Amino acid sequence: MIVCWEDNLSIDAKKKLAGIEIIELKTFIEEIDNTPIQKPDKIIEKSEYDIHHHFNRKKANKNIQQLYYKLETGILNINEEIFRKFAKTVITYYSPEKTFVYTKFRKSCIVLHIYTNQQKIKGVKLVSDHENWGEIKIENESDLQVALSAIKKSYKLMRNSIRDNINTGWFAITPREKINSAKEDKNDDDENE
Repeated sequence: MIVCWEDNLSIDAKKKLAGIEIIELKTFIEEIDNTPIQKPDKIIEKSEYDIHHHFNRKKANKNIQQLYYKLETGILNINEEIFRKFAKTVITYYSPEKTFVYTKFRKSCIVLHIYTNQQKIKGVKLVSDHENWGEIKIENESDLQVALSAIKKSYKLMRNSIRDNINTGWFAITPREKINSAKEDKNDDDENE
């Protein structure tokens, strides 16, 4: 038995696995009446990580700390449903259904990974290994304004992707990868004929 999120195996791959049951979790999850994600203040959760943990972890200077507080205010003001969570290595912002911003600190900058759905966004460098995501660095006030504009766009892209049932995860198969996979499958089928 193979348990996966999405059954995206080619016909040839399935032929090689004949007799093995494939269970696609995505279809089961969509059928279940899931409890929606709620803001952390509505969830009983204890975390050993807080903003000071992140500042200290990378020795973020005072300027970067002040920029972060402005950044956070700007992100949370995009929509009242957006919320933040602290993890050991990142601070994440939710749309509220899914993460659309990952925040990390360096000594003299803030590094953001934001959801782009493969679209070009001003000031954002696309991440080559993860085509749905881009990176932006904040070192000063002018970078902050560019970043907040990009984050607003990212939020809209995430909301549209959720509405259109597009897989938004860091490792999600992108439309370009699906096209390339379909071409490879077609070429394999042509060669087998």
